[in-house]
Amino acid sequence: MKRAATSAANLTPPGVGYTTEQVIATVPMPALGDNPLTSGVLIDAIIASVTGGTLTTGLAFRVRRTNVSGAQVGSTVSYAGTAPLSVNNVPIQVLDSPTPAIAVYVVTCQATAATSMFVVGYMVATATAA
Repeated sequence: MKRAATSAANLTPPGVGYTTEQVIATVPMPALGDNPLTSGVLIDAIIASVTGGTLTTGLAFRVRRTNVSGAQVGSTVSYAGTAPLSVNNVPIQVLDSPTPAIAVYVVTCQATAATSMFVVGYMVATATAA
């Protein structure tokens, strides 16, 4: 049986560093009850739009365990281009090994060469026990 937990985007608060990795969504660990994880936890996210700040030439998206300094799960999804860089429909899908001690996952974004804040328009993220 699969159980999913969903979170809405937690947008970056104003006044935080422009090129510092920021949490943009928090995804709770699925409630398992008596069902043990067999394969792990599948984290899916679709980020509808991210508008980079002035001079932004790159955006990097990551999934981490617990918080912004937690272990990274899966590969970094990166985009590069001319400033100010904006991206649409960013897909993220990673499978984490069974880690019952993890309470939440976070999706993060980090801008390159930004001199102002990036803005996340809308996103959806889910975690599903697999």
